[in-house]
Amino acid sequence: MRPGGSPDLADERRRAAEHREALGDLVAGHRTARAAQRIGRDHLGGAVFESEQRKSSGALFPVEVNARPVTYMGKQAIIATVRDITRRKEDEERQAKLAAVVANTNDAIITLDPGNRITSWNKGAERTYGYTEAEILG
Repeated sequence: MRPGGSPDLADERRRAAEHREALGDLVAGHRTARAAQRIGRDHLGGAVFESEQRKSSGALFPVEVNARPVTYMGKQAIIATVRDITRRKEDEERQAKLAAVVANTNDAIITLDPGNRITSWNKGAERTYGYTEAEILG
């Protein structure tokens, strides 16, 4: 986005060109390192990658693209699904924040499984009880 919130068309064109190139590599069957960095491959030879799309309001939102090469009427084509992953990204951000709190608190935080076995032990627990997580879980 440009200052003031207007879309940066050059950035959008660059991103669209990268996606077209990545999908073109998929259709052509290229397995180059460059293509592999841009797109993940699934077990059926398809591509899975994350991108952003623009709402009619101009706001960007995260999406996951799952594309696969197909032959349709004798020609190579791509069939793709695009899924809004806003909620997943928000959940990942919340989990990362919670993990940072647990890792950096001075309080001992110990988690147990349903059988009352210790499954995690933070740095606060190490300072409080004098045992490292590896010693407790080992």
